[in-house]
Amino acid sequence: MVRLEGFVHGIYPKSEKLRVRIGRWERGSLSSGDLNDLMAEETAIYEGLFEGRALHTDPLFNWYDIFRPIVLISDGMDLGPLTRFEETNTFYRIPQLHGLPVLRIPPDGFHDLPENPPLPLYHSGKDQALFLPGPETLFRFSRNVGKVERQSFLEATCRLYSGIVSKLKPARTFLMERVKIDKIALEAISSITDPAKVVLFTSGNLETSLFANQQKKFYSIIVDPAGPNLKLAMNHSLVPGIKLVDGHNTRMESAGEIMTKAEEISKGMDIDKMLITNSDYLDFLPRKIADQKVNLLAGLGE
Repeated sequence: MVRLEGFVHGIYPKSEKLRVRIGRWERGSLSSGDLNDLMAEETAIYEGLFEGRALHTDPLFNWYDIFRPIVLISDGMDLGPLTRFEETNTFYRIPQLHGLPVLRIPPDGFHDLPENPPLPLYHSGKDQALFLPGPETLFRFSRNVGKVERQSFLEATCRLYSGIVSKLKPARTFLMERVKIDKIALEAISSITDPAKVVLFTSGNLETSLFANQQKKFYSIIVDPAGPNLKLAMNHSLVPGIKLVDGHNTRMESAGEIMTKAEEISKGMDIDKMLITNSDYLDFLPRKIADQKVNLLAGLGE
């Protein structure tokens, strides 16, 4: 029987207390230092949900969207207008590409940012997975005002990411690709750090040709729930991952339901261990429901 382990990633819904304090900070009645201290406290509360039971990323309480902090600490990009995020009821400031991105501000120290809560980029300890938007996703979700060549942008973004990873030295690095990637994107991603430390979130159906020149296995490749996707993830990662907890639906899955689906999809495959993840970050859900889904995922390996 395959052994399941939960993995929770991405922006997490803020508590009501934190939402109120961020509102005060936006109006200028709370200092950035006080807000930063509260975010560190709230991160510790979030990590207490896991009690060491599952891999997870920082909750990113200081990220207004998955691109904004990366854009603000880099040269070569700036923020455009608010734009609808995919088919959701949320918005993001569209990145505007003027040139190749270069890291401008160290990500680990306190630093005020315009139109976004302050750095540090992450408040979790180094044993947690470090979240970064996939380089292909960043390119596709941006406005290319400088007509930046795609491959050069992907390579420069991955050099920027490599600088962040080298500085923070996380146990794992999580890259969220919300669009299909090709071999050019995969090759760039493989240059960020040792692929065996990378959790790669993919979208859509994977193709065998994507991995034709891939020499090293990733720690995990997270895929949409289909047998062929999982088989490719099994062949090219140490611990294949699959999205079986809905990040948009308030309906609660059960551990039995997840185990049944995991066994059905992996039937006939020699998989010892599998990561079970949320299909999208949980900020689209009420905090109470998100906490319940975390408890479910964190308890899968027990």
